[in-house]
Amino acid sequence: MSEDIDALKTEIATLEQEFMAYIHQNGFKYSEYIEPPAGSFMEKYQKRMTELAAAVGVKPLHYY
Repeated sequence: MSEDIDALKTEIATLEQEFMAYIHQNGFKYSEYIEPPAGSFMEKYQKRMTELAAAVGVKPLHYY
């Protein structure tokens, strides 16, 4: 099980690097982050990060 968690954490780190490269190339647009267009990198990033966070037991942040 520890190996599975390690693999998930590695995927999270890789995804974060891809996110930073995307932001560096395209700039950060708050509107795109909050409501990403269908099929966009941002939509895929958020979906996968949510899945990975749940898989490793991290609770998502809730803003009030």
